[in-house]
Amino acid sequence: VDCGAGIGRVSKYLLLPLFKEVHVLEQSPPLIAQAHAFIGSEDSPRTQLLCMGMQDFSPEPETYDVVWIQWVIGHLTDVDLVSFLKRCQKSLRP
Repeated sequence: VDCGAGIGRVSKYLLLPLFKEVHVLEQSPPLIAQAHAFIGSEDSPRTQLLCMGMQDFSPEPETYDVVWIQWVIGHLTDVDLVSFLKRCQKSLRP
């Protein structure tokens, strides 16, 4: 999962070449609306767009191989950050 993904730059250039599927998490509707076009028609079927904030993101246990968080982590309050990281820890596969 690419957290705070914007239009999907990290998803397109880093995560999609390494993984068969990437979840793109972004709370800004205008940015997430541009993600499929930016990522491109070849890779868009391998992405799932999630329009919500990290504070509301509650992934299923053992869903992800990687939780990518870049730049946006500082936007969470201390309480939301700790809660988010605990949920992400549970979402990682062994």
